[in-house]
Amino acid sequence: MKSNSTFLGSRVCRKSPVYHIAAMLLLVGVSGCQPQQNDSAISETEATLADSPLGPASTGDAPGFATRLLWGDLHVHSNLSFDAFSFGNRSLDPDQAYSFASGLPVQSSGGLMATLQRPLDFLMVSDHAEYMGVMRGLAQGNQSLLDAPFARRWQQFLDAGDLPAVVKEFRGSIQKTLEYTNVIPADFETSVWEEIIGTAEKHNKPGKFTAFAGYEWTSMIDGKNLHRNVVLADGPEITGLHKPFSAIDGNDPEMLWNHLHQYAVETGGQVLAIPHNGNLS
Repeated sequence: MKSNSTFLGSRVCRKSPVYHIAAMLLLVGVSGCQPQQNDSAISETEATLADSPLGPASTGDAPGFATRLLWGDLHVHSNLSFDAFSFGNRSLDPDQAYSFASGLPVQSSGGLMATLQRPLDFLMVSDHAEYMGVMRGLAQGNQSLLDAPFARRWQQFLDAGDLPAVVKEFRGSIQKTLEYTNVIPADFETSVWEEIIGTAEKHNKPGKFTAFAGYEWTSMIDGKNLHRNVVLADGPEITGLHKPFSAIDGNDPEMLWNHLHQYAVETGGQVLAIPHNGNLS
């Protein structure tokens, strides 16, 4: 993958948000890793600084240094996520998420109309890559999905009111404790990913609002949930060549990085994986 300094360089409208975030994370990391000094060392440093002549005052910004602070969110789930749909979000999809972030009114799951007082500058709908769109697809009776044996089994569980049985399989497939593999039809996976990319592109307004396409990689090894939000920088002609990598494909972060690196090498696309859920790891 390319360095953060060139990330998003292919599209100016998508450059600033993640570049700024990466820069701020870097600054925080550097400041947090400074070795502690004793009082005598600090005093010597202060004395040296006091005796040093002052240089000329800065007359402007350093060339190429980002100075505009932008506000947004890179971790939002819609009804395409297994957990969000199961917890009751049956209607709020990526289209409504981007609409809400850009300042448009949206009706909540409870029926109330909601509008942000100030629109965001950027947003990524980061639905879980694992079984992305499956719960919504079952509710819609998607025939392509129902061609899969696991989907018919899950539908039987749901018809019997046994959501815990579905959740058990969901977790088991991610944690590699199932004795079998739940295979999601490729055409169904493709249609969901195309929906995500198309919706982001629809809402992306250069210079006004940046809509990223991406997803969340959701490993759960022994309850350690250090997930990654995967942010894709390019337009649909490149992101469409990417296949979301889920924890079912591999729950080792190095497997995710290898997948993203291969995507970058083969397509020239730019991608950034941001650690998430460190508090639960």
